Amino acid sequence: MATIEGFLDELIAVVGSVSGIAYAPDDPPAAIATGPAAIVWLTDGTSYIGPPELATYHHTARVGLLTALQNIAIANQRILPRIEPVIEAIWRKLKSSSNGFDNCQNIERITYSYGPVEWGGVWQFGAIIDLEQVKIQRVI
Repeated sequence: MATIEGFLDELIAVVGSVSGIAYAPDDPPAAIATGPAAIVWLTDGTSYIGPPELATYHHTARVGLLTALQNIAIANQRILPRIEPVIEAIWRKLKSSSNGFDNCQNIERITYSYGPVEWGGVWQFGAIIDLEQVKIQRVI
């Protein structure tokens, strides 16, 4: 059965497999001195039912590519070359007929922002990548 927990686990594996990602924990460290590190979490979602036995969920999943904020030039070198490869790895996994996501049927779009990010009370630098309208359906 498809679940959001299963999707987040799959997403962590996809993001962590991208060249240059130092690690992809599901629980982020308090401070990231080197990197980039990737963190993954759920931001929001909606659910509706119809036909009566099919529940449909649309979630927003977020990927943070983070590194230390000490030197912006170094932070740019760590993060900028990783944004598009991470997004493309997600799209490739979604479209794969033999090795796609087991826990989602579709991702409508991916957006990102870039710059300083506060995480766990510590300022980092990086990209926030949002996977919007992550569709998960299951019979209830």
